[in-house]
Amino acid sequence: MEPSAVDRRKDYAIAAATILVVLGGLAYFASTEQEEPAQHAVTLDSAGQKKEATLVTDSAQSAAESPPLTHAPQKFAVERLKGRAFLLQQSFNPRPGDAAKVIASLLPLAQQGDEVAAFEIYRKISACRSEWEAAIRSAPSTERENLIPRDCQSIPVNQWRVYSARWLEASAEKGFLPAQLMYGVDPTSIVGSGPELIADPEAVAAYRRNAMGYMHRAALTGSVDALSMLAGAYANGILTKRDPVLAYAYFHAGTLATGRSDSMHDLMRQRYETELTRSEVQRATQQGRSIYEECCSP
Repeated sequence: MEPSAVDRRKDYAIAAATILVVLGGLAYFASTEQEEPAQHAVTLDSAGQKKEATLVTDSAQSAAESPPLTHAPQKFAVERLKGRAFLLQQSFNPRPGDAAKVIASLLPLAQQGDEVAAFEIYRKISACRSEWEAAIRSAPSTERENLIPRDCQSIPVNQWRVYSARWLEASAEKGFLPAQLMYGVDPTSIVGSGPELIADPEAVAAYRRNAMGYMHRAALTGSVDALSMLAGAYANGILTKRDPVLAYAYFHAGTLATGRSDSMHDLMRQRYETELTRSEVQRATQQGRSIYEECCSP
């Protein structure tokens, strides 16, 4: 049986494990199971305006050849909640085929400012990295170079972050919500990891500022995913200064948007409240109402 919209919203916390793993965030409103978007679905453009569109899935693209695209790829599907609030419903699978050919087909549009093409370049590179890292974990004694996925060998590994950082940021700057959300949970694509982080603290500081800025911009469009991520960011203090009051405020705004009320939600609320005085809870609740009214109320 397919899960109902209510069931999906109730399980939102579990799907936010990605944020917990990458940033240690607390994201409380996500769904664990996402339905495939219908062929006719509600979509949003980069300005957050509702559109009716026929979605073109990646499976409809030919994997044999990747000539330059002459039209923008699909936008994204959402689940509408109360007022202007919504949850992102669509996962972007990377385009099939050789990485260099795929990127060559997307590059003309991306260079012209198409935010979806830019995001798809990032997705292709991030998929290469994910597959490679999984292969390394499965065969740690094998030479890493021998484990690079075949479709990804056409682009040198040392160029992967160049592509992913440039085009993820370009897409986020243009206002493409999936890019804005992904930017905050994929620091490796922007600033690297390990020694790279230590070597360039200014880049890390810029990444943190940008990530918070994109989350705030996304939240203003009614994105409950962004409200969740902001709650986590203010709770864990990694991307910004830790602020338990603001964390609770964004948590409460997300609660108002989803209408959620269940035992898991109550447990999470209690975890927030343990750090706050009664007056701080009242203040955070008022702030959360204000946030909701600004981003999401009808």
